[in-house]
Amino acid sequence: MTTGGCAAAEELAATEQLEVAAVVRRAGVSVGLPYRYFGTRSGLLIALAEDFHERLGQASALSSCLRQRRHGGPARQPPLERRTPPHAAGGEH
Repeated sequence: MTTGGCAAAEELAATEQLEVAAVVRRAGVSVGLPYRYFGTRSGLLIALAEDFHERLGQASALSSCLRQRRHGGPARQPPLERRTPPHAAGGEH
């Protein structure tokens, strides 16, 4: 991710808003630079979302690989517990 992209992610996380002027201040770049790279504010948001999903996918793949190595086989999800509904267990209605 670019310096501007990192600054945008930090700004969004800190304020839950994305103002290009605030991103520019945080990144220490010129006002026109984000528009040169991302085109519009929406382009910047799209780049952030794409980067987030890419990193999430990488983290998920890494986690799966590490689980597989620890357990010596393919990563498996733990089985779900079977729960008996209260009315089927003879409980009061």
